[in-house]
Amino acid sequence: MFHTASAAFKEWLDVNSRYPFNEIRKTRQSYELKYVLLMDETDRANRYSQYFCLKVKYLPSVMIEQLIMEEKAVPMTPDMTWILETMTGWGVRQSSEWYHEVLALLALTVEEGDPVTKKELCRLIVRPLMREALYNQFGVWQWEARELLLSEWTYWFNTECWRKHKHNLSGMVVSSQQYIAHRAAFTAHHGGYSFPMY
Repeated sequence: MFHTASAAFKEWLDVNSRYPFNEIRKTRQSYELKYVLLMDETDRANRYSQYFCLKVKYLPSVMIEQLIMEEKAVPMTPDMTWILETMTGWGVRQSSEWYHEVLALLALTVEEGDPVTKKELCRLIVRPLMREALYNQFGVWQWEARELLLSEWTYWFNTECWRKHKHNLSGMVVSSQQYIAHRAAFTAHHGGYSFPMY
């Protein structure tokens, strides 16, 4: 929990009561904020390396407040906290590029001020890995099979995967990889895409 005694920050939050600030406020004096994303101003050319994750407990609250008010730090909502905890450990070991892509996605979600559901956010996070797996399987020319399988995966994720793994991001990724591998192998073996029997 992030506590603040700064009158300036409380006044600023009163004015900026939109998402995500309405999500982090718990009481007039306390804020459920564990992480912020800071932008790396020196690497603007690489859109996936612009952000890095910081636990707020490592900095004085006055500094965190100032960074947020100056829009140099992007506060992460409680719904994003468990995602970041998975990504900063397990996720970055899977793919450094994917890790930075996820940070950029989370920052963009907050900056756009348009909240998305947990399910939608997780699907957007897992999707790049599935797109990459399909590209590796089918190459650049079989784009139609790739897109059809990606659409099929989206339906499967929303109906099956989310129900089984809604609080387990690594489980979503592993199950999705297995699903894509199975369907891609079936498609390749049968010489083309065929709709699954649900």
